[in-house]
Amino acid sequence: MLLVLILITTSMNSSKEVGERLDIFSELGIPIIEKFNVLVPPGQVREVEENKNCDAIHVSNTIPFGELPDKIDWKGLFGSMQSPLEKHGFGKGGLSGAPITNVVLDWVDWYFPDGSA
Repeated sequence: MLLVLILITTSMNSSKEVGERLDIFSELGIPIIEKFNVLVPPGQVREVEENKNCDAIHVSNTIPFGELPDKIDWKGLFGSMQSPLEKHGFGKGGLSGAPITNVVLDWVDWYFPDGSA
């Protein structure tokens, strides 16, 4: 059995905070994967990727509901600009899977401008 630790990074975490977290969790002696969504700029991801304690990166985590309205047709997907979860008091939630594929591919192209992905 392979044991790994997946840490979720949001656009609110600074590279320094993520680096400090990686240093702390490295004491566990298991591989650490940082998971990002496409709201985290590639430059910030590159800084984390260069940390000796980051074994891999993973893109993309869920995109918070309503973010990137120019790229995600929230109304077309959910019938309104209000999250169906929020209507029932569960917070806004987010979107993952097939509807964000093109957004993730755009981010990957941005991260690997030389096409090496």
